[in-house]
Amino acid sequence: MDTLKNLFSSEGYSLEESFKTKADFIKGWRCYLGRTTSNPTALRNSRNVKKTDTAEYEGYDWYAPSSAESLLESNGLWLEDPTQGYLANYNKGCENISDLIKDSDNDSVILDVKYITKPEGKTDATQTLATLRIEGKKIYNGGVFIMDVNQIPYACGSWPAFWLVGSEPGQWDESITKVNLEWPNYGEIDIIEQINGNGENFTTLHTKENCKTVGSINGKPVDYKEEGSDAGDSSVSDDCNKGDGAIGCSLHMGSGTGGELDSEGGVYACEWIPDDSIKFWFWKRSDVPSTLTADMSTVDTSQWSSTATVYTEHNLKESCSENYFQNLHLIINTTVCGQWAGNTPNETGDCKWEVPGNNKTLMDGCMNYVMSNALKGPDMPELAQWRWDIRYLNTYTNKSSLSYWKVGIPAAVLLIIIIALFVYMSKSKAPPRPLSRLTNTQ
Repeated sequence: MDTLKNLFSSEGYSLEESFKTKADFIKGWRCYLGRTTSNPTALRNSRNVKKTDTAEYEGYDWYAPSSAESLLESNGLWLEDPTQGYLANYNKGCENISDLIKDSDNDSVILDVKYITKPEGKTDATQTLATLRIEGKKIYNGGVFIMDVNQIPYACGSWPAFWLVGSEPGQWDESITKVNLEWPNYGEIDIIEQINGNGENFTTLHTKENCKTVGSINGKPVDYKEEGSDAGDSSVSDDCNKGDGAIGCSLHMGSGTGGELDSEGGVYACEWIPDDSIKFWFWKRSDVPSTLTADMSTVDTSQWSSTATVYTEHNLKESCSENYFQNLHLIINTTVCGQWAGNTPNETGDCKWEVPGNNKTLMDGCMNYVMSNALKGPDMPELAQWRWDIRYLNTYTNKSSLSYWKVGIPAAVLLIIIIALFVYMSKSKAPPRPLSRLTNTQ
């Protein structure tokens, strides 16, 4: 029984990747940057795309990878942003994207933004922000993911996220467009997702059809008949394909788990055990245990729930088999307005906007708000609200040969059969083994 228990143990995770400096991010990630509402059809699926200067696509410029040893290493570019946000073209493009990643004076990494003004003589180009979307190069099929932050973007109109999304093996580098079209067939796990600085973090799964989870918040099972945004409730169903996957199954961590984070920051963590569960933890700065540090070479998640400020869990055992989450990549991005933040203005307080006119949308109203109310010009203090300030990002995988996500279901079943056969044979009438074989274990 101890062998079977260890098969599903939360212990035994070893460090896979660690990002603490600008150099770490430059080496281990790749970039996407560009305007998102449209793109030149001719550039779809293209490789080594250079800047376009076609009047028809004014303001929709794309840049290709230029270095095999940096963020830019990729055969595929995201020519579309599925969040439908508003991003400016940045005239230095991905070729100089590293100037949006900075080492701070406080031993952290800043993921910055750029304020882009209307090009001279270009009356129809929109003033807006150039923000980062960076993607991890490694593929994960289980593990633990930890991000310690001083700040997450919390400005009105911001939609920051730290998440994982899957694809067919090899497809990520071959056809980003196909990855987008096939979403959410290989799953998505949202560890950090917040909008408009509203002070709450959402932990959400997005999958193809027929994946339903059993959710809990702080150990309390969620009653999906009730709706609410406070810890202990959920405003969405247990169907992770709700809205064809766009809504998914979300567990809300409650107030104080997002936004400005009391100006102190905190730690977010996720453990993904395929076919078993996906768990999330948040510690505000004063609750972070002394054992949870950037220098951990191994982690044991078994005691985290007793120290966490808030923890949520999606139980996958009922209907979410391993093929719902496959070959996941890490992503960090900040959308400007977009489908969720742009369509969800606050009813009271800040972050209020309306549809600005005929043939316009709430997202357009959000963009007008950001440009007219939140931002006044380059290098203004308001830009600080759009930045990520990350102390470290660590990932861990289970190296054990008995690791559930390494051996897979068939091997796990085979192991159970072997153990059962051994127990049966040990109880048979076969002659007992010599005593020395039982006692001399050294």
